Amino acid sequence: MFFFIKTGSMYLMFIGVGGSLVCYDLDGNFISKTRLPNETSSYNNIIALNKDTLLIYTWTREYKLGYYSKSKDKIFKWVFPTTIEFVQAFPPGKSYFYKDSLFFYNQELNNEIINMTDTTQRISYKYDFGENNYTKNQINSLLEFIRKNREEKKNVITRKEILGDNRYPHFFVNECLETEYFKVLSLFYKKWGEHLYLFQEKGSGKNNLFRKTTEGVFFDRYNLSNATIITKPNKNFAPLQKILNQDQLKIVSTHNPDNDNPFLVIYHLK
Repeated sequence: MFFFIKTGSMYLMFIGVGGSLVCYDLDGNFISKTRLPNETSSYNNIIALNKDTLLIYTWTREYKLGYYSKSKDKIFKWVFPTTIEFVQAFPPGKSYFYKDSLFFYNQELNNEIINMTDTTQRISYKYDFGENNYTKNQINSLLEFIRKNREEKKNVITRKEILGDNRYPHFFVNECLETEYFKVLSLFYKKWGEHLYLFQEKGSGKNNLFRKTTEGVFFDRYNLSNATIITKPNKNFAPLQKILNQDQLKIVSTHNPDNDNPFLVIYHLK
């Protein structure tokens, strides 16, 4: 489910059962329902690039992404060839909007961030993790393992299993973001279930790498806006005792999630 925004209007669109694109206005009034092409049996995500063009994410064909024209009712371009094994190992979908453009993290050997609003798929920048970059042998070993498991009808290997095995890639990007001041990645590195955060300062190029802040705070569900992180924590989140004053803690302790508005905690990045 996602928002499509144009000048003076905002629409809510989502993928319906059977591969239909359904559109409502923000008052809940039905606008349209469009049956998407049958070129793929699975539409995992769709993001609006402009009034006419949608970007399709799919796990079930030989490409990761496709450009769809609403006016022509046609997928006019597929990009980034892939395989069933590869999308099981590295599911597509790590993307973000920044300054009216959609950027896609193409998690392969080159760790490229690609501007998908530019239909030539211009590379915006790359991440270099040095000795921790994937190798072809690591990727091929993982793909071969997945292929054999599928042929033998076994369970697909989990990331928790492979993160500690040097035969396979030992990090997976969970989220990528960008603001005026930072390029941000959260990833699983050698430990499953515990995020490693990379905040790269745009001006200096300095990399800030951490799992928790000095107060013991980690970020799970959050929004990023220039130099602030906005979270919606549970009131039992232990680090709140260190970062909130007594008046704030009283508000948190009496919070009723069934009746009260959610409370937010804002962190300022320095």
